Amino acid sequence: MNLFGGLGAFPLTPVGPAGIDEDAFVGLVRRLVAGGVDMVCPLGSTGGYPYLTRAERARVARLAVDAAGGIPVVIGIGALATREVLELSADAQAAGASAVLLAPVSYQPLTEDEVFGLRGRHRRTLGAALCLRQPEDHPVHVRRRALRARVPVATGRLDQDPRGA
Repeated sequence: MNLFGGLGAFPLTPVGPAGIDEDAFVGLVRRLVAGGVDMVCPLGSTGGYPYLTRAERARVARLAVDAAGGIPVVIGIGALATREVLELSADAQAAGASAVLLAPVSYQPLTEDEVFGLRGRHRRTLGAALCLRQPEDHPVHVRRRALRARVPVATGRLDQDPRGA
């Protein structure tokens, strides 16, 4: 099975005055699993993840893995600093994630060298599969075929060529 194939669902992380609404989050994940998704991708691209603490993100990762009932869980690890990305990846792996998804949090697009450098550092430090999430108009897609040979890149639907999405 292709880990990054099929239907991936990106649940919101419900947050209220007391913090993460764990019951609501677990309910969302279970509902997605019951609906037949192929993988669950919390903290991936729903917008709120940069505002959560490392501990909150680690907790969400654990809740997702526990609620997913054995389907792959791909945890988002986007952060401003490489150090944070690596820490979040370690937390996701400790929670039992199948893979991690890096949606870079940066004002300026990452260069191809920066992407490869981060991937290399991730690979040397940790073992989880890494999928890079970049917007369609990012310059790195100019050389998409060469990049995909080295780093899985998700754009649009994960099971479809981005040009046709």
